[in-house]
Amino acid sequence: YRGLFTLRAALRPLRHATADRYRFLTPDADVASGFIIAADGDLGDDIAVLVNANHTMTARYTIHDGDWCVIADGNHAGATVLRRIKGGIIEVPAGTGMVLVRGGGTNEFIDGDTAH
Repeated sequence: YRGLFTLRAALRPLRHATADRYRFLTPDADVASGFIIAADGDLGDDIAVLVNANHTMTARYTIHDGDWCVIADGNHAGATVLRRIKGGIIEVPAGTGMVLVRGGGTNEFIDGDTAH
């Protein structure tokens, strides 16, 4: 869980975004949920939080096109980019979650410390 604490500390919108910045997502799997926090200038880039509590089915989410940095998945979490993907349809395996940051060109959220 240390990586999730690091991630929350590194991404200001997870702590300070107002309710009007949230857009909730409806995936195709039961008991899966997600949301996007829209960028707000001083708060940085868009953030997508995708959670698939379904233990038997992969959940598919539709997010904005463009470049996204995965900073948490079913195995690792922290403030370091794990991989880069393109937006559109994102698949989250059963029983896992994912946190993505849109763009990430400046990598301001990266502090070089990743907890596993």
